[in-house]
Amino acid sequence: LPAESIQSIKLSAPLDYAAQGRCVTTDDYKVFVKKLYANAENVQVFGGENGSFDPSLGVISTPEYGRVFISVSNTQGTNLSLEEKNSLIQALEPFKVASITPVIVDPDYTDVFLTVNFKFDSNLTTKTKDTLETEVTSTLTTYNTTELSKFDAVIRNSSLLRAIDDTDASITSSSAVPRLAKYFSPTLSSARDYNLFFNNALFNPHAGHNQELGGILTSSGFNIFGRTEEHFFDDDGNGNVRAYYVALGGDRVYTNPTIGTVNYVTGHVKI
Repeated sequence: LPAESIQSIKLSAPLDYAAQGRCVTTDDYKVFVKKLYANAENVQVFGGENGSFDPSLGVISTPEYGRVFISVSNTQGTNLSLEEKNSLIQALEPFKVASITPVIVDPDYTDVFLTVNFKFDSNLTTKTKDTLETEVTSTLTTYNTTELSKFDAVIRNSSLLRAIDDTDASITSSSAVPRLAKYFSPTLSSARDYNLFFNNALFNPHAGHNQELGGILTSSGFNIFGRTEEHFFDDDGNGNVRAYYVALGGDRVYTNPTIGTVNYVTGHVKI
């Protein structure tokens, strides 16, 4: 295993001291999960008195007393298998309070795609544009690892642009346009709802925004039972998710203009 970073040691040591050999508080559970599951990179815990977890809706406000919900991001970037979840729950058993039941839930990831532009003064460097692009890409990779690959991380445009500008003294300005993405695998041959939580407001400056060009939502292609065309999702700027295929001439043909909903304020998309 890689050596524990100084920052991790500073953060973990006080929590470890507080735990005193038992899982009583949510911070105690964080300490023990990291001890008992070697591949844990980040751990988030909340008590059932503060809410609960619904497999379809995610975290909800309805309390579920007597439970503690644990979400683990591992070093491989994958969800824990059922075997790993059961093994972790069993490993926690000797340390938990008898009346509390731990529940392992999968993390909900939101990916961020950035379109980055920067300007540089060639008089201030001997580096080529390609070299600077490579270095900026490296900066973004480091920023993702140190700032975003953890629970409750917030991408701040100011700090992101500062990191890009600091990549090289020749960079005079930069801009970054983010796009958020969610991935899910539908259950085939079974009709059900899918809820995607972006947990961010989505750009919709007025009703009907960009309606003719597909709003702000895009998707990869998928097939619908009983149809031969490859379909996609977009939105109408009024809160409706639409299913369409592209005709030979390039026009969008909508087969279901209300297949789902999008809440532009909360970032909740339901299909």
